[in-house]
Amino acid sequence: MSKLENISVIEEVFPIYVECFFSKSKRAYEFWNMLTSNNQCYIFGGFIVDFLNKKNKHRDIDIVIDYLNEDIIQIIKQFGGIKNSFGGYKIVIENIVIDLWAIRDTWALKKMNYLDFDLFSILPSTSFYNSTAIIYSISNKKLIFKKEFEKFFFENTIDIMFEENPFPELCIIKSYSYYLDGFNLSNKLKSYINRKFFLARDKMELIQIKHFGEIKYSLQEIECFNKSIGLNTMNRNSPKYIHENYSKQLMLFSY
Repeated sequence: MSKLENISVIEEVFPIYVECFFSKSKRAYEFWNMLTSNNQCYIFGGFIVDFLNKKNKHRDIDIVIDYLNEDIIQIIKQFGGIKNSFGGYKIVIENIVIDLWAIRDTWALKKMNYLDFDLFSILPSTSFYNSTAIIYSISNKKLIFKKEFEKFFFENTIDIMFEENPFPELCIIKSYSYYLDGFNLSNKLKSYINRKFFLARDKMELIQIKHFGEIKYSLQEIECFNKSIGLNTMNRNSPKYIHENYSKQLMLFSY
C-alpha cells in the first residue's frame, strides 16, 4: 500500500492530530480555537511532512489564513505575536511556535503576483521543496498537493518547486538535513547548491542560530556534504579557480 493510497483516512485523522498538538498548552489551544472560529485556516510546510513520516516533534507549525482583519490582529497581539519583516506573525506560546500568514502576504505569492481568487490551490506551488508542496484545509478536511509532492513520497527524492528564495543558505542547510535522513537529491537541487554555496557560505552559521536556535551543522560538515554529492566546492570567482580554469583552456590550444 502506498503512502498516499489511503488519503481519506489521513484527511480525517490529521485535524485530530493538530488538536492534540495545540492541547499540549491551554493557552495555545485557546489561541487555536479563537483563530479557527474567525478564519479559514490552512496548514502547510514541514508540519504535515513530519506527521506523514510519523515524527512527533515539530520545530513549529505554519498556518495560512485567508485574511487579516482587526479581530484577528487583536487575537495575535493577545497571545504576544510579533510581526516579521515579510508581513507574517510569529507567536510563541510556551513551547509551541506558530508562524501565521495571510495568504496574500506570503513571500512567494507576492513575488508571483497572482490575481487568482483561488490562491490556496496555488500555495503548494510556492514551496521551495517538492516535499512541502502540500497544504491542509482545516475547514474542508482536505489535503491539497501537487504531483511533484508525489515524486517526493514515491521516489524518496527531494527536488525544487519554486527556486526563488530569500534564504539560499537555509535551503542548503535543509538539503543537507534531508541528505542525512537518506533522501535522494535531484540534479536540479544539486546544481542549485553548487551555484549558491559560496555566496551563502558565510551566512550558514548565523541562519542556523536564527532558524534552529543553535548551530546543528558545522561549515566543514556542509563542505564535506557538497563533495559527497559530487559538487565543485571551489569558488568560481576565486583566483585559484580562475587560474586553473584558464590553464585548462590554454591546454586546448597547445596541440
